[in-house]
Amino acid sequence: MAMTGSSRVLRYSPADGRLPVLLELREGVGPAVAVIWVALAVGFVVWRWPWAFAAAVWATVTTIMLWPVGRRLGHPYLSYRTPYFIMGVLSMAYILFAGFMLQWARVPFLWKSLVFWGLVADLTIFGIIPGLRMSIGRPLPMFFRPDLIFGDGRVLCCGIVALVLGMRYLIGSPPMGVPWPVPRWNWWAILFAMGAGFLPLIPGRGVTKLLMRLRRMRDGVWGGWGAIVLRELLLVVSALAIGYGFHNAFLGAAPFTVPIHTDAPGFWTAIAIMVVSAFWLVVVRGAYKRFLGDPFIRETVGQSVLKHTMLVVGLIPLFYGFMSLLHMDTMHLSRGVGGLRTPANMALIWPVGLPIFLWGVTVLIPFRVVVQHYQREALVAQMAAVLLPSFTAEQRRRVLVKMLRALAQMPDAERLRYMRIMQRAIQGADEKVRTVMTVSRLEALAELAADDRRTCMQTMDRVLALEGGRPAAPGGEVPTAPAEAVTGGG
Repeated sequence: MAMTGSSRVLRYSPADGRLPVLLELREGVGPAVAVIWVALAVGFVVWRWPWAFAAAVWATVTTIMLWPVGRRLGHPYLSYRTPYFIMGVLSMAYILFAGFMLQWARVPFLWKSLVFWGLVADLTIFGIIPGLRMSIGRPLPMFFRPDLIFGDGRVLCCGIVALVLGMRYLIGSPPMGVPWPVPRWNWWAILFAMGAGFLPLIPGRGVTKLLMRLRRMRDGVWGGWGAIVLRELLLVVSALAIGYGFHNAFLGAAPFTVPIHTDAPGFWTAIAIMVVSAFWLVVVRGAYKRFLGDPFIRETVGQSVLKHTMLVVGLIPLFYGFMSLLHMDTMHLSRGVGGLRTPANMALIWPVGLPIFLWGVTVLIPFRVVVQHYQREALVAQMAAVLLPSFTAEQRRRVLVKMLRALAQMPDAERLRYMRIMQRAIQGADEKVRTVMTVSRLEALAELAADDRRTCMQTMDRVLALEGGRPAAPGGEVPTAPAEAVTGGG
């Protein structure tokens, strides 16, 4: 990274070989986050604000996501933070609004119910929108791209929220003296759900998956069972943390203050259900994801649907066992077989719970397939314009060979789409990046089998005709003269 001139414009050079995690982390984002935490900590100590730390987590994430990281690059803010992405990030404030409304004694029960159901709608609908193509901004020279991971992570996280809340209605809730249960709310419970569930699932798992994906393709590491178990266990534990946080929010209790009765009938049966479900999610589904292999662009729509269906199939019994475990206490529910919660002790409020449950399934399968489709497109652009130029020449060659070989085996329309995305990203980068990527692509093409090379070169001719640029050599052969590499013509 280098500063040029008095304007302090930040320029990224592929020769540097260094890619910052987040632009302006020390200059702006870090100090702003520190001020937020100090101010809210003072509010908690002096004025006893019970919501202070939950608000601090929300404000931290919002600040990082929306900070104008591209201003010193000369990029207009809305070119990398679109209005739809901004709207999606700010919508998370509804969690705080819902908490205040649910705890306000003067709010009628019906209004509290509408506010709570609105929370489910807000978290999911405004989670889908940031994952669409129109919401993702331009490539930026940093590793942590919020708009690249926020949509998919939030769809996963908030789809789980809808699923577990719907299940809570369907398989029974503690008697609360009202027609249907709504959370009594507890800020410590929500802080737990956010800190141990939302953060690991959205930014934590998103960055981990991206890093593992790049290391597998670039260095041939992190492709074994150790990486799979780490990634999928993070999913299971974070999902359970979300469920536990909202469970305590319903009770109005802080986490770890309501005992779990290990001597209750069915305790070990509930544990067994959770273990088997976790095995399905970590080992069985993990094995299928490993079978899909790299590069990530090879995954078809059908494979994505099956992968996400396997997730839902594992989550439903996981949360059934978890809810049974948590409710084996003094809530005076009629017990089913072995003490587990069964239709015999349902709350009989299916008109409320079933739509929420089905909406959660819809978010986790078809909508997540769509969001991941657009995420892959954006990741291809980020790789072409930013990530690959930061690698060494040998690392870049290895990744490009894998990518081009996979592209050659794709259906024609998909190959054309991905290669257009790659070309647009390279054309939008600076001259050094264009030169580096042009040379590297030619070197990678030279290593492909003749048929694969011809397929890619013919598609590249079509891309250049559509996007504007100099066509490849006739017959799909790799040019021998370095003129295109010198000009950066792509």
